[in-house]
Amino acid sequence: MAERSGCNGSFSLLLVIVGAINWGLVGLFQFDLIAFLFGGQAAMISRVLYTIVGAAGLWSISMLFTPREAAHTAGAHADGAGALSADQMKTQFSLRSRGRIFFNA
Repeated sequence: MAERSGCNGSFSLLLVIVGAINWGLVGLFQFDLIAFLFGGQAAMISRVLYTIVGAAGLWSISMLFTPREAAHTAGAHADGAGALSADQMKTQFSLRSRGRIFFNA
């Protein structure tokens, strides 16, 4: 499976969050923020935004099947700078699994 860049994943996640907030507002208050801001559900810009958020949701499904290690190192430099070694990853996992806070320096 090809690696996805962090930018696409982050942008998709941002759009999915926007969609989730909008659906939360619809469910709780019957208020559609996108429709309110852009002239109703039938307005062309609203429909385009709904489509983009939906496409981001579909793209995000692929992130469920991307190995976490590949997703973590996808943004690393070609020379390996910024990538964690196997020992560092084991330490990071070990500290997180014990409930301790771990900051990657």
